[in-house]
Amino acid sequence: MNMKAENIEDDVVVPTESIDDIIKEMEQKETIITTENTEVIKKQEAANDKESYQESLEQGQYVMGFLLSRVNKKWPYVGFGENEKEVEDFYNEGSKHIANVLNKYGGLEKPAWYLKWKEEIDAIKFFGGVGASVYFQVQEHEENTNEDDKKGVDDGDK
Repeated sequence: MNMKAENIEDDVVVPTESIDDIIKEMEQKETIITTENTEVIKKQEAANDKESYQESLEQGQYVMGFLLSRVNKKWPYVGFGENEKEVEDFYNEGSKHIANVLNKYGGLEKPAWYLKWKEEIDAIKFFGGVGASVYFQVQEHEENTNEDDKKGVDDGDK
């Protein structure tokens, strides 16, 4: 900042530049600093976004794997493609959609409201998992029992 000053008294220095010029120069310097900081922040966010997206994609792959395995176990005649490549493409496409939705709402980070309800949500997740596990085990047991009954009937016909 180039300031010229006139000595009015020994103790007082009055700048000859206008206050508007001083403010304008300070704003320009602040803009430069803000721009540099913004660029650094954007680079950090981009790196975090890539990592966050990768985590979301992995979560999407887990969900798709679970869904496909449950569907194939329950209905083995249901297909998601004519060949292995088509099934893989379907799996990847579904995983990407799940990752995009997760990222839209903050990735795998828990939202602020979650903290208030964390214990309740954790309990629901736990007992929901237990219920789902029991349900799938009962389904599998009934399928095996039905298969054994059918074999017994077939063997009796011979």
